[in-house]
Amino acid sequence: MIVTVQHHGGAPGATTIASLLARHWPGEQPRTLVEADPAGGVLAARWHTAHGLRHEPGLLNLAAARTLTEHVVDEATQPLTEQLGVIVAPAAARPAATAIELLIERHLPTFARLNRLLIVDLGRVRFDDPSLAAWEEVAAARLVVCGNRLDDVTRLANDPDRKLGLMRQLIVREHGDGYPPEIVAAQIGIGLVGSIPDDPTAAHRMHGDGLHVGRRKHGNLHTAAGQIAQTIANTLEAAHPPRTRRIPDARPAPTPTLSAPVTGNPRFGRWPTRAAARR
Repeated sequence: MIVTVQHHGGAPGATTIASLLARHWPGEQPRTLVEADPAGGVLAARWHTAHGLRHEPGLLNLAAARTLTEHVVDEATQPLTEQLGVIVAPAAARPAATAIELLIERHLPTFARLNRLLIVDLGRVRFDDPSLAAWEEVAAARLVVCGNRLDDVTRLANDPDRKLGLMRQLIVREHGDGYPPEIVAAQIGIGLVGSIPDDPTAAHRMHGDGLHVGRRKHGNLHTAAGQIAQTIANTLEAAHPPRTRRIPDARPAPTPTLSAPVTGNPRFGRWPTRAAARR
């Protein structure tokens, strides 16, 4: 299952929000945070100290694979926590965009069918970018991150390339001097799923400490992300209930009936005895 996270202009913290959603997604399902920003990845540099992330393996390994299997994806994934891993993108824009293009062209349908949750960070991607249409076509949930200041709302609401054919959900990054999230959602025309408080101190601390720490240390930032993750997970579970295999009713096997032995010709009755034959 794929959940995409994107933003269009400004710096509302889409990568931070995608990381928090992956960290606090409910349940025991394996989760993978995928960097698919055409402008290049930042997580390898951001969490090198906290998690030991490197620029390889990552997205380039998936793009270069002949066939995509669970083992290939595991080899390209670097662990963050017990249940969460990350597939990092190249830091430079050109190799990142090339890797994304090859992954979509060769393996996207298979990638979407993997037995894990994939939180795909699309970064700052344009609405007319072909990669956005490809990701959203296979995504189960499509999240758009936007700030609540006037310039953020105006930029997204008036984007001429904006297409609302697919259902998207809005996450608002709240600044103290901005508009309420409900007004932002109404102006843009996208359903609101939740809001994240603007807490640069907690975000900066998370960049240094990584995702090992709990919600208490980062306060409302982690709490709000956990609530949004729970809301989206509940919506997806209601829309895509798990398939259950119907077990037929257990009925006892019929008891075999033993027929009497045949002692005569079925057409002419009983066979004659030897004494009768000698007469």
